[in-house]
Formats: sequence, structure tokens, C-alpha cells
Amino acid sequence: MSAHFDSLEEFLNELSKAKDEVDLLRQLANILTVRFGIAKMIFVDGTPGARKTINLQKSVITVPNVMTVNDRLMQDLKDFVRTHEKNSCEEKEGFTQLILGGKDHCVAIFPTHIEKKSTYLVWEALPGDPDLRLLDQFIRLAQRECRWYGRLQSANSLIYRDDLTGLYNHRFLDVALDQEMKRVRRFGGSFSILFIDLDNFKKVNDRYGHLVGSSILKQVASRLHHTVRDVDIVIRYGGDEYNVILIGASLAQGLMVGERIRKNIADQLYYTPDGQQIRMSVSIGVAACPETSSDKMTLLKVADESMYRSKRSGKNRVSVLITQDNPELLERELSAAVKGGKHGRIAKEAP
Repeated sequence: MSAHFDSLEEFLNELSKAKDEVDLLRQLANILTVRFGIAKMIFVDGTPGARKTINLQKSVITVPNVMTVNDRLMQDLKDFVRTHEKNSCEEKEGFTQLILGGKDHCVAIFPTHIEKKSTYLVWEALPGDPDLRLLDQFIRLAQRECRWYGRLQSANSLIYRDDLTGLYNHRFLDVALDQEMKRVRRFGGSFSILFIDLDNFKKVNDRYGHLVGSSILKQVASRLHHTVRDVDIVIRYGGDEYNVILIGASLAQGLMVGERIRKNIADQLYYTPDGQQIRMSVSIGVAACPETSSDKMTLLKVADESMYRSKRSGKNRVSVLITQDNPELLERELSAAVKGGKHGRIAKEAP
């Protein structure tokens, strides 16, 4: 096959252009078609589920000439996948030739760590191909690259996770804000950011010890996570401080959610290992893009200052700095958003 790469290094360089696991599989499909003349292939994902029922579905990875999959072939493939699932502790390298649907096929397994499932590449075997060993080497290299991408993805996710609570950490705040501000600039809309600080947390640590303090931090994190929507982003910024980014929320909506969080935290009973009850409260500051500002640093500064206003106003409350030219109109909107809650609405220019 004259269309082969001159060396494995050239092939590896081609694969290294991929941005992630999925893109790598797309690159591989193109190489198999162009360089090896494999006319028809298909990617099949093993969906997570019970081991007894192996569910397979076509992957989102598309190829120019998709292989036809009939019921008999799919059943044979399920049997093969079931065998692989039982021995999943072993990473299968290279490809396997087997009969699927009464014809000779090749199957290569690629672990996709992001979705925590394997992707099975199936293609019709080429009779009389003299270079199967070289093809096997190429497949092995692609599999190793795929595992490397998966491990890199896992490492990146750890960088942005807080060890104690499992929430996102302070490193992710900049990433999330940049992403949301780009979305607002391009598509319009808004988002709110909440700065949340536990009240009198130092006294809890001093009286009950750091183990109890850590337990309360985890309980508060869980409470926050279950109070907002799945689409919203909850961050432990550090110590007893948290941030929440409310996707698509206006300033008034941010204040309303902040009040709901404040009430939920205040209503919750926290327990020490020996059964003593502790009550906690939070002080919250709210800002919104673009209502407060479309500048990231100004947005953070105003949210932080609003939180400290809550502290200085007696704690256990939600505050917002009104920075618009029409504070009276916004004041009415905020008043309608929160009824009967502990909130401070301060009409003044941004600091």
C-alpha cells in the first residue's frame, strides 16, 4: 500500500493535531479511509448501564461511508462487547478480527474517559491485505493517544475541583466568568454572580474544632448545590467563601435566588459528631452582567463590596449595589423580587 505513512512518527504527528478524544477519532477515521483504503466503518458507543444489558448506539462521530449495521451484526457485536466488559480491567490494544453478521470484520476499542464508556470502531475487513501488522501498530498508537487525552482531561478536572467539598474551586471562577461574558456579548441576555460568606464561622472553628468546621463547609456546599439549578455554577472560593454564577439571571432574579439561599442556610440545622446542634447564616452580595457592569473586574468588585455591605448591615442578609442611571426603577424591580426577606438594597454609584 503506497498510501501508507513513511513512518509511525509521521502517523503520530498527524494524530497529535487532534484537540480532544473525539477529534482524535475523527482524524483516525480520515486516515483509515485515505491511507488504508478502508471504505466503510462505524463508531459505536457502549452506553453506561447494567452489565447484563449492553446498550449500543451510533456515535456522534460521523464518517463519509457509514457501514451498514443489521440486527444480526449488532447482536454479534453485543456479545463481543459483553465479553470485553467482563474483562474491562485489561486494556485491549490493537484490533480484533471476528465474524459479525456472517462476515469478517475488525473491531478496535477506544476508552473515552470523558463519558466513562468505550467507543468501538468497526470496519469491514479487507481480504488479502498484506499490511495488517502495520495497521495494527497504527491502531495501537491511536489507542494510546486516546488514553493520554483521557488522563489529561481527568487531570484538568482535578485542577478545577475543591478537595473538601467537590465543588469547583477558585481557579474555575475566571474560566466560567470569561465564558459567560462572551456568551452575553454574542447572544445577549445576562447572568448574575453571588458572593457568599458564612457568618461567624471562626467562632465555630474555635469552639468545636476544625473537623466540625470542615463538616459544616461540606454541608453548606451540598445545600448550595441543591438550592440552585443544575445549569448554575457553584464554587468554593476558599475558606468559608462561596460563589454562585446564575446562568441567564437578571439582577432582580439574582437577588431573589440569593434570598432563597440565605433562608435555606439559616433554616438548616447542622450537627457536631456528638449531636450538638449548630445554626449558621450567610451574608450575600449580588451583581449582574450587564446590569451591574460588563467588565469582569468591576463585576467582581461590586459583588464583593455588596457582600461586605451585608456583613456591616447585621449579617444574615442579601445586598446589592445599584449602579444603573435609573435606580428608582430597579429599586421597584428588586422590591418585587424579594418580599419579606432580609435584604439590603443600596442605591449608589459603583465604588
